[in-house]
Amino acid sequence: ESMITLARLTYRKNNLPQSRVLMQQAITLAQKLEDKTHLSNAYAAMSSLNNLTGESKQALDYAFKSEAAAQKTMDKALIARRQVGLSGLYSTSVGDYTKAMEWALKGEKNAEEANDLNALAQAWSAIATIFTNIGDQPNAIAYYKKALDANKKLGNRNLEFNLLNRIGEMYRLTGRYPEAIKAYEEGLSKTQLPYNTELTESNLADVYVRTGNLPMAFKYGFKSLYGAQKINDAEGEEWIDGVMARAYLKLKKPDSAIYYAANGYGKANRTAT
Repeated sequence: ESMITLARLTYRKNNLPQSRVLMQQAITLAQKLEDKTHLSNAYAAMSSLNNLTGESKQALDYAFKSEAAAQKTMDKALIARRQVGLSGLYSTSVGDYTKAMEWALKGEKNAEEANDLNALAQAWSAIATIFTNIGDQPNAIAYYKKALDANKKLGNRNLEFNLLNRIGEMYRLTGRYPEAIKAYEEGLSKTQLPYNTELTESNLADVYVRTGNLPMAFKYGFKSLYGAQKINDAEGEEWIDGVMARAYLKLKKPDSAIYYAANGYGKANRTAT
């Protein structure tokens, strides 16, 4: 496990080749020790690394190896987590939602049999993501809420923020603005990470523009724009400039609207988004 952790830290320092070497060493060591749990973890870490670098085929190959190793441990909670991992890859990297759902349901079943609330929360979140991707917002919200309720017992604040943000997104995109505001505000109370704060405040600004509450729209718009600039989030600035342009348009200030629209367009060209 320490070698896997070191490999992840090495990747974060932008040393991808050395990170791969360390991951492979972790795999080799687990194979020599015939430790299927550590082997499953090492394969899963290598899968994650390949996914981060856009190598989806290799990521899927290692995810299958990770699940196969987990099966040999007879640890249903571990098996569930690996199956949820496969579901995520099929959903986000491959776009095969049928297979994604098959693996998520397998993960849910094993998590239930293991009575592992953490694995269940992961499975429900994966199922919710699939429903989101296929446009089934009611089922997406239902499963996000199931995952959120489970996570409240676990106390994982980072996962709680992510779930609240996704619930807020579902409500925002379906026009259920009071519910969106409630979810976003609760999410803000669960995080201190600058990017998470910026993201949530920008979404709140967008909701308030849509509802015509311009004082609150400007409050969160300027706060999130400052946050994006502070962490050099160019794509975030681009999105927020668009929100601000719409806010000024509703305020009947076309010059300001044009200014922010032009800013956003310029940043989009520079970041190619």
